[in-house]
Amino acid sequence: MKTCVEIAEFKMQEGRDIKEFLTIIDGLEKEFHSLQEGFMKTQLLQGKEKESFIMIQHWETKELAMKASKAMMKSEKTEAFRESLDPTSVKLRYNELIDTWQ
Repeated sequence: MKTCVEIAEFKMQEGRDIKEFLTIIDGLEKEFHSLQEGFMKTQLLQGKEKESFIMIQHWETKELAMKASKAMMKSEKTEAFRESLDPTSVKLRYNELIDTWQ
């Protein structure tokens, strides 16, 4: 099985404070994603606009990544994150990792 890289693009809701939003994301990673089966790491990038972000997550398999995404939509631990998103902006992609260079 190949490592899965999940790429999530999203914007915070208009009027949100960016520092508060980043604190919510920190909680999401520490209290939810890092505890999910198959989780490896998350990277957060600033998008073209200050309210847009790209989250890159590495998972052991695509199935485990998708399972975590479904669980995130139901968990109380992720409620603050879900409520702070612009739901029309969310785009998810799942890709198999082929190679890495460092």
